[in-house]
This record gives sequence, C-alpha cells and structure tokens, in this order.
Amino acid sequence: MDKSAEDAFSQLGRTGGNSTSPVNIIDTEGGNDNEEELEYSLGDEEFGSEEEQLEGDTQAPVQTSNQDAIEGDTLDAFKKKKRARKSEAWDDFEDVEVGPQKTIYSECRHCQSRFKKTKTGTTSSLLRHRKNCSKRLEKLKIVEARQQKLNFPAADSSSNAHSLLHTGKFDMAAMRQSAAEWVLMHEHPFSIVEEDGFNLMMKKGMPEWQKISRTINKKDCLSVYEREKQKLKHLLSKVKKISLTTDLWKSKNQKIEYMVITGHWIDTQWRLQKRVLNFVHVPPPRPGIAIADAIYKCMLDWGIETKIYTVSVDNASNNDTALRCLKDTFSRNKCLLAKGKLFHVRCCAHILNLMVQDGLSEIQEIIHDIRASVEFVNKTEGRRLIFGEIVHQLRLPDLVLIYDCKTRWNSTYEMLACALKFHEVFPRFKDREPSYTFCPSTEDWEKAQDASYQLLLSINISSA
Repeated sequence: MDKSAEDAFSQLGRTGGNSTSPVNIIDTEGGNDNEEELEYSLGDEEFGSEEEQLEGDTQAPVQTSNQDAIEGDTLDAFKKKKRARKSEAWDDFEDVEVGPQKTIYSECRHCQSRFKKTKTGTTSSLLRHRKNCSKRLEKLKIVEARQQKLNFPAADSSSNAHSLLHTGKFDMAAMRQSAAEWVLMHEHPFSIVEEDGFNLMMKKGMPEWQKISRTINKKDCLSVYEREKQKLKHLLSKVKKISLTTDLWKSKNQKIEYMVITGHWIDTQWRLQKRVLNFVHVPPPRPGIAIADAIYKCMLDWGIETKIYTVSVDNASNNDTALRCLKDTFSRNKCLLAKGKLFHVRCCAHILNLMVQDGLSEIQEIIHDIRASVEFVNKTEGRRLIFGEIVHQLRLPDLVLIYDCKTRWNSTYEMLACALKFHEVFPRFKDREPSYTFCPSTEDWEKAQDASYQLLLSINISSA
C-alpha cells in the first residue's frame, strides 16, 4: 500500500465513526503480474465491505492497521461467495498455485497445459485449447467407441455388460431399437408396445416418448435381427471349422413341425461357442431329402459349407438318409476330414434316452400307477388338503407332488424321487378316499426305488 493510502487510513482513524459516507480505496500492486483489486468500505463503527469478483479472479483478505491512530483495531475484508462458474471450459480446467508467490494458473486436466489468469477472468483462451487439446480428443474417441456397445453384446463376447455412458439427449430412434431388443430378449408379443400401461410408464420417465405401433415394432425387430445376423456372419467368416447339431419336433399349440440348427466352434481364446443358425418350418412327412436340403441351405446362407466338421443328429431313419446325402455332396468337394468318417455323429443323449426308456418299460405299469396317483391327488383342492394332513401327521417333509413328461426320462426320475418320499402316505390316503383304486403296493414301491436309483446313475453319466 502506498503512502497516500496510509495517510487516508490515518485520517479516517482520527475521525472515527463520524463519517457518514463510505470511502472506497483501490490498491494496485504494480510489481505483481496477477493484479489484485481490494475494495474497502467504511461505515458507522465498522470497517470493511464485500468485494465483487469476476469468474476466475483470486481473493485474499488484507488487514491494514494504523497503530498511531487506532490501537488494537484491525480492518478485515469480508469474503463474498464466488460466483458460479458457468463456462464449459471449467469442465476440463482447474486452478493451481505455481511458484513461491503462489500465482494462480488455469491447468488443463488432460495435458497439464497452464494458462495465466487474466485480469477480467475471461475463458476464451481456455475454450480454444479445450477444442484442440489432442489428449482430450483422444479420450472422447474412446468414449464414443464404448457408447456404440449399448446394444446387444458383440457376437464373440460372452459378457452381458452394457456401457452406462449416455449423452443425456433423448433419441427416439435409439429408444425404438431398445424396445425391439427388449421384445426379442423376453419373447414379448409385438403388441405389447401398444398397451396403455407401457406407454404411460415410458411417458412419465421420458416426456418426449412417442407411441410405437406393433407394425413398427415388428420392422424394428427385423432390423435388429439383420444387424445381429451380419455381426455373426462376420464372426463365422474367421472360423476354420464348425460342427452342427439339429433336431426336429412338433409344436403342440401351432401343430407345426420345426427344425433348429445350432453351430458349435472353438474361438481364438479356446472357448466353446454356440449359436442358433436357423429355425425353420419343415412340413410333413419330413423325408431325409427335405432335411438335407434345409441343412445345406442354412450352410450356404451363413457361408460355412466348406467349414463343416461334424453334424450330430438323433437316430431317426430320416436323419440317416439326410446325412448320407450331405456326406455325398461334401465328399465331391473334398472338404471333409478323414474322408467323412467323423461327419455323422449320433446323439449320445438320444442313445441314452432309448436305453433308459427300454429299461423303464419293464416297470411301465408301476410308473403308470404312480403317475395316475400324482394326478389324482393334485386334481382337486380337497384331495390335496387330505394328503397334506397325512403328511403332517407322519412328520414328513412338506413337498408338492410333481408331474413328469413321458418323453423325458429325467423328469420321470424327478416324479419317482418325489413320490417315493410319500410312499407311506398313499395307503392312508386310500383309506380316506374310496375312489382312489390304483395305489401302488409295497412291492411296487420297492421296484420303483430300484428304478429311481438306476435313473440317478444315468443322470450322473449324462451330466459328466
């Protein structure tokens, strides 16, 4: 502070609180590059005032005293809250103190470039650097690359994780794509996007949401399918050898025969990969030639006709015919390993199923009685209550009798294992329910126990 300022403070100290108007004093230190403006105000019995700062200016309290005029009194500058920084530059810059004089600089968070604070606190130079900072632009490219993975995981990735990065802007096209992926993932009907509850929920979360019709949703689902198909086709182009499995069955609801074709291969990381390549309708009587044509058409569609290693099918006669036709076709192109000796693989699970079903035929009547008993108990609520009371009286585990699928022997094992736990309950239930006439005997339960043990061994073999 220069001499004129000291004289002014000395004079004010002598006059004390008689001054009725504020006096402003600005002290500028010429020797400091970063100019500091200090503003003081004198009022009744109180020194000091709030200072007005521009964005980015530094602030330091200054105390001035005149011991000759005022003893024991100090002049404090009251701090005022800094105005909020609204410039985008401060997203990538921060203030740092440099040197013994603690000069304030603005430092880039990415490349650590420093810019001297201006007198007015403008950020034009910071914005120019922010726009051209090479390290910042490089990080933005990485973020954009991650944002492109917000859709389904890559075809060669086993991870289901999605990027959480978002621009914050509403994009109806992206929402339509996400809705199509949601419908495909959970097998919802296309009409679900037209339901009032769904649109009300979306509208509350996103006011910009626009209602989608089932027709548009169907088109979006087909677009997602084509996109994922191209990704998988690109992945299969790098695969050297691939094995196929196929199976046929009839839908009970639609009364239509389907065939599914699944591809299996080892990727570059030595991980087993599998994808459903085709799901087509094969009309009856499904001769071997028709099955062979459907499989070969699928191979051509995916561009893997020269990469087939093996094809696994069950032991039906029409599958044998289909594999003979395919083997003859591929042998002409000389693209089979070991001259096609490994081409036709019979399904081990199907062979095991035939063996188990043949063994179960020996106690077919016993299994029929147990299956009928389970169905009889579960048919009405009153019968279930009577059965449950007997279970509690015998202090047995509180379980529910389960049905089986006649064509799946592992479900037959689950039904037998559960019913065997209540073999003491069924005779007592027969005493309370006269219409129950097919209760298995003690000898039948013993045979069922032996069959259940053999089925358990088969399950352990199939899962090994």
